Amino acid sequence: MPLTTAPLLLMATLATATVCLTATHARAREASDLANRAIRALHPHFDPAGDPARLEPDMALVGAPAFKAWAPAVSPLRPVPIRQKGVKPPKGPTLYLLALAERDETDSTVDFQVEVAVFSAIDGQLTLISRDTLDDLDLVTDQGAHLDGATLDLAPYRISDGETAFGLRIQSGFDAGVNARLSGETLYLLRPTPDNTLVPVFDAPVAYQGFDGKAAPQGEVEMEPGKTKGFHDLTLKAGNRSTRYVWTGDAYEIDVGQ
Repeated sequence: MPLTTAPLLLMATLATATVCLTATHARAREASDLANRAIRALHPHFDPAGDPARLEPDMALVGAPAFKAWAPAVSPLRPVPIRQKGVKPPKGPTLYLLALAERDETDSTVDFQVEVAVFSAIDGQLTLISRDTLDDLDLVTDQGAHLDGATLDLAPYRISDGETAFGLRIQSGFDAGVNARLSGETLYLLRPTPDNTLVPVFDAPVAYQGFDGKAAPQGEVEMEPGKTKGFHDLTLKAGNRSTRYVWTGDAYEIDVGQ
């Protein structure tokens, strides 16, 4: 390569990298703006600049909001378009999930809850489809525990031939003094229904760390090919232990006959 072309090649490479970095930053800003608009659709007084961020004057955001695009293979929220030969089906809306871990300080008391919402978006315009609040949370202990945050788990939880659930992971802790802390995580599966409601159909602890700092084996949920009452069975695996859950009509429960 002639020496005179080397600087030109370097400049072209730097220019390409700058364009890619600029595009990445632009997409990040767009995603952040969309997430803030989704939050304000639920809480018009949302103030992200607070420490902690405030959803309402008496409600604080715990941890970071969880906001993700969701494309389930099958779901009542995503009807299959009618296909005609030679005609390209119209592009449907993009689905977004939002999860907010909240500390409610109303009436000088502190309560924890997680708010979950589903939005559809076409050309950046958000429409709220469904919204629910989980306030009876399975925290790491029954007394004195606090909510640490909530994250979305979009593994393909195909609970039936026509439905896909999504996962909500709730982190909690209990502080008993200096260097004395319990922490844990509970996995919920939420089922979107045709009437645009979100129904919790499964919950189980999947992570735990004791006061001694030792962690229990991480739990993982696997959907099984076998079915009960038309819904796929699922297995919770943690270390050498496996627990099978079956559909009971409106939720998953441990299979007592396993």
